Amino acid sequence: MIEVVSKNNIDEVLPLISAYQEFYNVAEISDSKNKEFFSQFGESNPVGCQFIYRNNGAARLQWVTAQDNEQAQKLYNSMNTSKSTWYFYTYNT
Repeated sequence: MIEVVSKNNIDEVLPLISAYQEFYNVAEISDSKNKEFFSQFGESNPVGCQFIYRNNGAARLQWVTAQDNEQAQKLYNSMNTSKSTWYFYTYNT
């Protein structure tokens, strides 16, 4: 299930954010700063929402990364994932 991150569940997401930052060697990891920052992307914000995955039936999770982002690719390759042959295009308005 994909669920909107809100003030009701942001604390459940903080360990995931911290682990992501640890993987990318972020120097100063702070749950309080992360909570403040990521709370601005909640369900009531017109800019967008952050989503979390719960292991109960989602069809798939998908990540997009740059070809030279070897650190992210190493993480994705270490999991039970498959690499797509699709190309992603973006049209900027």
